[in-house]
Amino acid sequence: MAVLLGVAISLYGVYLVVTALTSHTHSDLGSTAFGGAIVVLMGMLPLFAGRALLRFQRWGRSPAVLMDTLCLAVAYVALRGTGADVPLGMVAAAFGVTGIVLLLHPKTTAALWPENEQRSGNGKRPGTEG
Repeated sequence: MAVLLGVAISLYGVYLVVTALTSHTHSDLGSTAFGGAIVVLMGMLPLFAGRALLRFQRWGRSPAVLMDTLCLAVAYVALRGTGADVPLGMVAAAFGVTGIVLLLHPKTTAALWPENEQRSGNGKRPGTEG
Protein backbone atom coordinates (compact mmCIF):
# COMPACT_ATOMS: atom_id res chain seq x y z
CA MET A 1 0.00 0.00 0.00
CA ALA A 2 2.93 2.33 0.69
CA VAL A 3 4.15 1.96 -2.89
CA LEU A 4 0.68 2.78 -4.22
CA LEU A 5 0.54 5.87 -2.02
CA GLY A 6 3.99 6.96 -3.19
CA VAL A 7 3.05 6.54 -6.84
CA ALA A 8 -0.16 8.53 -6.37
CA ILE A 9 1.61 11.39 -4.56
CA SER A 10 4.45 11.50 -7.10
CA LEU A 11 2.06 11.53 -10.05
CA TYR A 12 0.12 14.38 -8.46
CA GLY A 13 3.39 16.30 -8.05
CA VAL A 14 4.28 15.73 -11.69
CA TYR A 15 0.78 16.92 -12.64
CA LEU A 16 1.31 20.13 -10.62
CA VAL A 17 4.66 20.81 -12.29
CA VAL A 18 3.34 20.14 -15.81
CA THR A 19 0.24 22.24 -15.17
CA ALA A 20 2.38 25.12 -13.91
CA LEU A 21 4.69 24.98 -16.92
CA THR A 22 1.95 24.64 -19.55
CA SER A 23 -0.57 27.05 -18.04
CA HIS A 24 -1.46 30.13 -20.03
CA THR A 25 -1.55 32.21 -16.87
CA HIS A 26 1.95 32.39 -15.46
CA SER A 27 0.97 34.43 -12.43
CA ASP A 28 2.59 32.16 -9.86
CA LEU A 29 4.69 29.84 -12.02
CA GLY A 30 7.70 29.56 -9.72
CA SER A 31 5.86 28.71 -6.53
CA THR A 32 3.51 26.24 -8.24
CA ALA A 33 6.34 24.40 -9.96
CA PHE A 34 8.36 24.41 -6.72
CA GLY A 35 5.33 23.09 -4.81
CA GLY A 36 4.93 20.32 -7.37
CA ALA A 37 8.59 19.38 -7.02
CA ILE A 38 8.18 19.21 -3.23
CA VAL A 39 5.15 16.93 -3.67
CA VAL A 40 7.19 14.66 -5.96
CA LEU A 41 9.88 14.45 -3.28
CA MET A 42 7.23 13.70 -0.64
CA GLY A 43 6.02 10.86 -2.86
CA MET A 44 9.49 9.35 -2.80
CA LEU A 45 9.26 8.64 0.96
CA PRO A 46 6.47 6.05 0.75
CA LEU A 47 8.07 4.58 -2.37
CA PHE A 48 11.29 3.91 -0.48
CA ALA A 49 9.34 2.73 2.58
CA GLY A 50 7.32 0.31 0.47
CA ARG A 51 10.47 -1.03 -1.15
CA ALA A 52 12.01 -1.55 2.28
CA LEU A 53 8.90 -3.37 3.52
CA LEU A 54 8.95 -5.65 0.49
CA ARG A 55 12.53 -6.53 1.44
CA PHE A 56 11.50 -7.08 5.10
CA GLN A 57 13.60 -4.16 6.31
CA ARG A 58 12.29 -2.83 9.61
CA TRP A 59 12.90 0.85 8.99
CA GLY A 60 10.28 0.95 6.24
CA ARG A 61 7.38 0.63 8.65
CA SER A 62 7.83 4.01 10.39
CA PRO A 63 7.64 6.22 7.29
CA ALA A 64 4.76 4.13 5.96
CA VAL A 65 2.79 4.60 9.19
CA LEU A 66 3.63 8.32 9.07
CA MET A 67 2.23 8.68 5.55
CA ASP A 68 -0.91 6.71 6.44
CA THR A 69 -1.42 8.98 9.45
CA LEU A 70 -1.11 11.98 7.13
CA CYS A 71 -3.84 10.38 5.00
CA LEU A 72 -6.11 10.56 8.05
CA ALA A 73 -5.37 14.27 8.45
CA VAL A 74 -6.14 14.87 4.77
CA ALA A 75 -9.34 12.84 5.13
CA TYR A 76 -10.44 14.93 8.12
CA VAL A 77 -10.06 18.16 6.18
CA ALA A 78 -11.74 16.70 3.07
CA LEU A 79 -14.69 15.31 5.04
CA ARG A 80 -15.39 18.77 6.44
CA GLY A 81 -15.66 20.11 2.88
CA THR A 82 -18.45 19.83 0.35
CA GLY A 83 -19.01 18.31 -3.06
CA ALA A 84 -16.34 15.99 -4.41
CA ASP A 85 -14.20 16.49 -1.29
CA VAL A 86 -16.40 14.19 0.79
CA PRO A 87 -16.01 11.00 -1.30
CA LEU A 88 -12.29 11.71 -1.71
CA GLY A 89 -12.06 12.13 2.06
CA MET A 90 -13.76 8.77 2.55
CA VAL A 91 -11.24 7.11 0.23
CA ALA A 92 -8.32 8.80 2.00
CA ALA A 93 -9.68 7.74 5.41
CA ALA A 94 -10.19 4.14 4.28
CA PHE A 95 -6.70 4.07 2.78
CA GLY A 96 -5.11 5.53 5.93
CA VAL A 97 -6.91 3.24 8.38
CA THR A 98 -6.27 0.15 6.24
CA GLY A 99 -2.59 0.99 5.91
CA ILE A 100 -2.13 1.56 9.64
CA VAL A 101 -3.98 -1.64 10.55
CA LEU A 102 -1.93 -3.70 8.09
CA LEU A 103 1.37 -2.15 9.12
CA LEU A 104 0.77 -2.62 12.85
CA HIS A 105 -0.80 -6.07 12.56
CA PRO A 106 0.94 -8.78 14.63
CA LYS A 107 1.76 -10.81 11.50
CA THR A 108 3.56 -7.81 10.00
CA THR A 109 5.48 -7.34 13.23
CA ALA A 110 6.38 -11.04 13.26
CA ALA A 111 7.63 -10.82 9.68
CA LEU A 112 9.80 -7.80 10.42
CA TRP A 113 11.05 -9.07 13.81
CA PRO A 114 11.38 -12.87 13.63
CA GLU A 115 11.18 -14.64 16.99
CA ASN A 116 14.41 -16.58 16.50
CA GLU A 117 16.29 -13.30 16.31
CA GLN A 118 17.01 -12.26 19.87
CA ARG A 119 17.58 -8.63 20.72
CA SER A 120 20.45 -7.65 22.91
CA GLY A 121 20.27 -4.82 25.41
CA ASN A 122 22.54 -2.54 23.38
CA GLY A 123 20.29 -2.47 20.32
CA LYS A 124 22.62 -4.59 18.20
CA ARG A 125 21.74 -7.93 16.72
CA PRO A 126 23.50 -10.92 18.25
CA GLY A 127 26.33 -12.22 16.14
CA THR A 128 27.17 -8.80 14.71
CA GLU A 129 30.35 -7.11 15.76
CA GLY A 130 31.29 -3.50 15.97
